[in-house]
Amino acid sequence: MEIVQLNTIEDVYKAYNDVKNTFENLENEVNIDDYLHKIFQFGKVFGVYEKNADKYFGFSAVYMNDFETKTAYITLIGVSKDYKHKHIGTKLLLFSEEKAKEFGMEFMRLEVKKNNSVAISFYKKNNYEYDNKETDTSFFMLKKIID
Repeated sequence: MEIVQLNTIEDVYKAYNDVKNTFENLENEVNIDDYLHKIFQFGKVFGVYEKNADKYFGFSAVYMNDFETKTAYITLIGVSKDYKHKHIGTKLLLFSEEKAKEFGMEFMRLEVKKNNSVAISFYKKNNYEYDNKETDTSFFMLKKIID
């Protein structure tokens, strides 16, 4: 398995479809076609890919265009349910952070549902802290990614 940047919208769709079982309610919350085109156009999309299986096991999309605050924003990250607990999510998160650093970002920010205790625990384990913003249903978390 390797982590690759997805350079075509077709690859973004394939990666999303391969791991969409991890994003249970996403298609009820957004127009998925508009969303995938938006992250492809304005963000960087990465996939954990197994060439022999021609399958993606992980997916992340990160906006790295806030040069004023130097804050990257993870808009979507997940690992296929069949491949959880194999450290793929951690590798994908760290890879996304490294790419953000290469792009000149100093912080990584994300939004997580308040009822998603597994994700919150995962982010805390990876040194994310609660940001000072939240919505009725979500927390924002932040990590300084440069020393």
